[in-house]
This record gives sequence, structure tokens and C-alpha cells, in this order.
Amino acid sequence: MATDLDLLRLAQRGDRRALEQVLRANAPRIAQFAARMCRTQTQAEDVTQDTLVAAARGLSSFRQDSALPTWLYQIARRFCQKQQRRGKSVRQAEVSLDDDGAREPLTLFADLPEPGDTLDAHRMAERVAQALEQLRPAYREVLVLRDVEGLTAPEVASMLGLQVATVKTRLHRARLELRDRLRAPPEPAP
Repeated sequence: MATDLDLLRLAQRGDRRALEQVLRANAPRIAQFAARMCRTQTQAEDVTQDTLVAAARGLSSFRQDSALPTWLYQIARRFCQKQQRRGKSVRQAEVSLDDDGAREPLTLFADLPEPGDTLDAHRMAERVAQALEQLRPAYREVLVLRDVEGLTAPEVASMLGLQVATVKTRLHRARLELRDRLRAPPEPAP
């Protein structure tokens, strides 16, 4: 059976099946990253698709200076930034739950099963997602890459073009700000 490195090398040489396997294996982590960095599910889906297409086109030039997922996060990050610059990260108008077009909101815990049993768990998940969304993009980016996606501080620094000390500082500030936002009393429901 081919290893990930074997598949990567085959894909770089033009093997379409290997390329498909490499992209399929990495698509979930890119989708999760996009979901955490974008404001809507539609934007996250667009970023995921754009990332995978760009990766397929550019895989032959991937020099393996970093891990493949790190390279893919860099591509996804650029597409997220483009979304923000275009003004597409502005929150869409809220839809009444009575409307047929109502959709589940994008949440930080979209990849976890619904807690269903506990209203408190739902509320906490919403508060965490909301607090994360309110962080400055530079803080949110470092926090998501380090604490959610599990990259090391040097990997995050390399990916973002920062010093490791800067990553650690931003991460510390992001964690403090997130903690403070979560300690504040929740806003009353409308």
C-alpha cells in the first residue's frame, strides 16, 4: 500500500488517482479550518473548494519545505483573506426560524455531534463560537491554527511569516481575550 509520501510524489508527477486521494484525505481538515475562519457556511465551502482546486493546480510546485497540511492551510488562509477583503465576511441577514429557508448557523463545533441533551451545552458552544468570531483576525487565525488545528508554534510562525515569539504573544493575547469574553455575562436573548 502506498504511503502518504508515495501518493504525494505520484500526484506531483501527474497521477490523477493519487492526486484525488491526496485531496480527499486533506479536504476535511481544510473544510474545518475554513469553517472556523469564515463567517458563513457558504464562504467556508467556497474557500474549501478554491483551496483544493489551487492545490491540485499547484501541487507539482510543492517543494515540501513544510508539511502538506501546512501548505494547504496557507492556501486556505489566502482565500479566507480574499473573502474578507471583498467584504463577503459581513454577516448575512438573519433568517426567521419560521422561514423555510432557515439554515443551521455555522458553529465552532460543527464537526461534533449535537449535544441535544443539554441546552447549556448548546449555549456554551454558541458563546465560544461567537467569542471566537469577535477576536481580531490575527488573533483568531493564530488561535485556530495552534489550538484547534494542532499546528506547532514554529509551523504557525512559518505559515504566517512571523517570528515564533510573535505567534506565542498573539496566542497568549487571543486566549486571554477569549477567556474574558466567555467570563462576561451572556447577552440576553432577543
